[in-house]
Amino acid sequence: MPIILFFDIMNLSGRKNKKEHLKPMKIDGNKIRPEIFKISAKLSEAGFEAYLVGGAVRDIIFGNEPKDYDILTDAKCVDISRIFRNVVPYGMKHGTVIVVMNKTPYDVTSYNEGDPAPGSLENDLAIRDFTINAMACDLKKLDLIDLFGGMEDYSKKEIKCVISPEARFAKDPLRILRAVRQAAKFGFDIETGTFEKAREMSSSILASAPERIMSELVKLFEIKNGRGEKYLRYLTDMNAWHEIFQKYYRSLIQPGCAENFFEFGAGFYDAFRVIADKGYDIKLAYLIIFSLYRVSGNKVTVYEFKKLIKALFDLKFSRPDFDKISALVFLTFYRLHNDSDASTDSRREVKVREMMAEHRELTKQKIDIREIFLLAGTFYEAVSEMENSRKYFEAIKTADVVIKEKDPVYIEDLAINGNDIMPLLGIGAGAKIGEALKYVQRAVIKDKTLNSKEILKELILKKFNTA
Repeated sequence: MPIILFFDIMNLSGRKNKKEHLKPMKIDGNKIRPEIFKISAKLSEAGFEAYLVGGAVRDIIFGNEPKDYDILTDAKCVDISRIFRNVVPYGMKHGTVIVVMNKTPYDVTSYNEGDPAPGSLENDLAIRDFTINAMACDLKKLDLIDLFGGMEDYSKKEIKCVISPEARFAKDPLRILRAVRQAAKFGFDIETGTFEKAREMSSSILASAPERIMSELVKLFEIKNGRGEKYLRYLTDMNAWHEIFQKYYRSLIQPGCAENFFEFGAGFYDAFRVIADKGYDIKLAYLIIFSLYRVSGNKVTVYEFKKLIKALFDLKFSRPDFDKISALVFLTFYRLHNDSDASTDSRREVKVREMMAEHRELTKQKIDIREIFLLAGTFYEAVSEMENSRKYFEAIKTADVVIKEKDPVYIEDLAINGNDIMPLLGIGAGAKIGEALKYVQRAVIKDKTLNSKEILKELILKKFNTA
């Protein structure tokens, strides 16, 4: 890290005088929250500088209201903590103190602390990712400080790394994905030098934590501006798709389709946008697996389903997301999709109960069956597979009946338990008890009227009593 900083500072020394890069442009103070000026005033009264930096400055220039504010100062953390009454020391080892005003937290960072400490405003801006994010605002004069051509790249509509793409991507390889996301967000292109270095270093993305990779991709696919195909092409051409999917999803892609990364991505992008626009909270993996189906015609078996489970664990999905994703994939490919034996209401009810029980056995989790059917039906509607969509929407009605009538599905729903079976068969606790419970569970799923203690005892005696 210090080597990268030294490289940047050496490059800085060859640039024009700092004052020659100051733009005669003013930032609109009306777009900055009053609390920011209060923080700036207190720092100034104590003899310190205060600059608004990063994404907040960019957002104001772009005509957007900033979501986050970052203030840079020459004050040290101990000074900041002394000046402000309400502070949170979280982040002090990186030179940041959280100042709370009107119940809202604001990051105040010292450029004289951290590892390494930039030591000046110029050095701090020099190690930021892209030029449009490397501008600052003097909070006393409201002057825009643009040392690295951020406004020029804004006018060109380009995402360009500050000074050295190699140094920027070496510091955080995930910036390769972030370059594509910011280009998509603002409708920009990626500057040629930045793109070429991103392609050269694309394999370094895998050094990032898998949950960070997933988060960055999800943010990309949540962007709503109708330009998704262009940015999918960027990801494909810079080999980012290839690197990520080779590591996390190679085993799920059918032979012959593994190199079709652009079509692979385009399939789930289209579906993601349609479904997300309907307000569902859907993560990337739903559409990854759906795209497998669209591109390869792959039919997921139990073995392949278990490989999916491992892939979800590798990507560090949250438990609720994991449950939804695995349930949706299981139901879509393993059961209902090719089912031709669900022509009557009673048969459909059996099918729904079977799905719920089988999914529990595979994942050890209950599922919200109605929500999963709704998501699957919406997906197939989005990709114009209307027959499959109809199946799932009809299944919602069936699920409503199963839920309303509290149909027995799981072992704990049975009218009998292990304590009843042991004296019945004259055995102690053991594997045979579980075998007997699963046997009557399957019987009750097929015919819920069998769920009475006497009937279940009779079934168990017929099957397991060998005396």
